[in-house]
Amino acid sequence: MREDIARRWIADLESGPPQVKGVLTNEKGDCCLGRLCKLALQDGVRMSLRQVGEPEGTVTEYDGEYQLLPYAVQDWAGTATADGVADGKVMTTLNDKGASFADLAKFIRKHWQEL
Repeated sequence: MREDIARRWIADLESGPPQVKGVLTNEKGDCCLGRLCKLALQDGVRMSLRQVGEPEGTVTEYDGEYQLLPYAVQDWAGTATADGVADGKVMTTLNDKGASFADLAKFIRKHWQEL
């Protein structure tokens, strides 16, 4: 992935935003990939956003995606996959199994070139 985007993503994750599991974004917070989507929006990446009511709450879809990176974000960030694979590990799985944003920031710092 692009180094400048990786650095911004790391700083964002380390700033302590609320973390959720299973979706990119809901009313309680974001997963690690949801934070990357929000950075893309800040940079003017155009995506359709839609709020979808789910039994567990309201979920935000980015270009129809609610669990994986939409293509617009992958293209902007230069990521190789939609779910953040590096060193044989999947960031969505790490996030959903309890890795903190601080842990994920360390993972990105170490593996950004592979992501």
